[in-house]
Amino acid sequence: PYTTLFRSDRGAGAGVPRVAVIQAEDARAATADQLQLLIRVASMPSSPLQADAVRALGRLERPEVVTHLLPLLEAQAPAVRAEAANALAQCAGREVEAVRAGRDRLLQRLVGEREADVRGAIAESLGRLPTESAAIAADIERALLAVASRTEVTKKVQTRAAGGRIVGLTLTPTKDIAVPVPALLGALRGLESFSRVRARAQQGLMPATVE
Repeated sequence: PYTTLFRSDRGAGAGVPRVAVIQAEDARAATADQLQLLIRVASMPSSPLQADAVRALGRLERPEVVTHLLPLLEAQAPAVRAEAANALAQCAGREVEAVRAGRDRLLQRLVGEREADVRGAIAESLGRLPTESAAIAADIERALLAVASRTEVTKKVQTRAAGGRIVGLTLTPTKDIAVPVPALLGALRGLESFSRVRARAQQGLMPATVE
């Protein structure tokens, strides 16, 4: 009955029932068919299930999945790019080649990423990845600090209310210059993970980061 229900669900794309993706995620892709289904849906930009499949791949925590996740950092949908960033950190673990590949691609994507949510996800993932040298650690720390410091200009909409009723809506040219909250939160979470590792190694943060 569930299969019949979800096949008619508008959220199911390209003939893949949503329940199949949910089952594969819940089972952590216990079979080869489930793994291939998640990989296939994750690579389908036309499917509304794409972000769900990418998240499911991340929860597998398998380094061999990293190669399938790397191209998804360039996906058209910001939600997919954000899920791919998170999934890379989950899957890379401490496998050296997977960590290097994921870190390099995350840093590359960060340079041109305009969406604050995605920058935050990238920063958080970078902070979770292990660093094998002081030079790499310094590069990551500078990247996280840059995300936490990058301000944007946004227009604000102001409302006027009286007596519990909105009696007028005024569009104003008022502008707010600040670090977008999604990017700031991601950078701070990344710095938290990063600083914990540095503390265990009896190493501190750069003065600029502390400030």
